[in-house]
Amino acid sequence: MEKLELRHLAPYLPYGLKFLWKGEPDGIWTMVMLGDTKKVDNSVHLLLQRNDESQQIIFRNTKLIKPLLLPLSELTDEHARSCGCLDLKGFIEGIENGFISYMIFEDLVSNQWDVFNLIPFGLAINKLTL
Repeated sequence: MEKLELRHLAPYLPYGLKFLWKGEPDGIWTMVMLGDTKKVDNSVHLLLQRNDESQQIIFRNTKLIKPLLLPLSELTDEHARSCGCLDLKGFIEGIENGFISYMIFEDLVSNQWDVFNLIPFGLAINKLTL
């Protein structure tokens, strides 16, 4: 995986995904709107908010933003069992291979787990390390 794409961000939109932004002004921002201007110039359009401040941004280079997510390695046996899986290893393999129900996917995304495995590729930041 080479770059962060719209499909990696869209599922998190209703859940206030936080980003580390290395633009001006830099810091941690919350995504409040998302759009795709790919047809125009292959960019991603975001509305980010910090406190009462909003900033509309069109990213042509998504390397300036990194979503803050929880790594799947932090999932527990208890979490797997609560989702109906008998063991954690099988649960994580199911997530990585896309073999989970929509309800489980929505639960993981709403709690901001890295369902697209972006952290190992440097496309997202482990929010536990901040």
